[in-house]
Amino acid sequence: MVNALFKAGHQTVIVDATNNTAKRRAEWFNRFGNVKLKFFHTLPEVCAERARQTGDAEIIPIIERMASESDWESSGAVLLPQIE
Repeated sequence: MVNALFKAGHQTVIVDATNNTAKRRAEWFNRFGNVKLKFFHTLPEVCAERARQTGDAEIIPIIERMASESDWESSGAVLLPQIE
């Protein structure tokens, strides 16, 4: 989808994705080069509570797994890449 949007002439494409590991973030850099990330630090407990409130409790194990795999520092500082 991102490729198609760039091929259609869009100069900016916004992707909403977890990208909780350097490997996942590197995929975007390897494919598109000029990538800027915006980090929104949301505690996994908050995500789980939102899932419960919206009747989406089946994703709570996924939230927990992704939180355990995350390589973002808990302070919100970035390991890779630099956030603007």
